[in-house]
Amino acid sequence: MSISNISSSNTIKYVFDDGIAIPYIVRFWVFLISNILSLICCVFVLYHFLFDSNLRRGLHNHVMIIILIICLIMELTTIPWVTYLYLYEVVWIQTPTFYITD
Repeated sequence: MSISNISSSNTIKYVFDDGIAIPYIVRFWVFLISNILSLICCVFVLYHFLFDSNLRRGLHNHVMIIILIICLIMELTTIPWVTYLYLYEVVWIQTPTFYITD
């Protein structure tokens, strides 16, 4: 993935060229729809694990509850940043530590 640095008057825009032929707007809608469905599913399963006393008592279900909470936090934080990139083709917070994962 190459990063181009395009600078205008006061802002710096980082444009990603990842070599995939799917347009960003299509990626945005696929990501958005799948994220909404994933959130609904995660909340539904977490609700049943937390409010059904038989499921809540099982010690092996505690691990699943923790994994679902971590996934819910990830879906509510990192996924909107990726969808913002796909919609506007610019990273949301333009600092190198925010978007470089190497």
